[in-house]
Amino acid sequence: MKVSNKVIIVTGAGGGIGRELVRQLLEKGTKVASIIHKNGLEEIKSLATVYGDSRHTWLM
Repeated sequence: MKVSNKVIIVTGAGGGIGRELVRQLLEKGTKVASIIHKNGLEEIKSLATVYGDSRHTWLM
């Protein structure tokens, strides 16, 4: 999947498959907008920091 220069919206990014998808997309340099329940927010924030905060937007 070619994901460079794209913004991908991921729902359910606070856990399970959604969280793993966010991790893999950030690793590939994709900009990600995540829709997360507030319970999973802190974990995803720390994950995004590893790959560069500028590539990730949080929506609750």
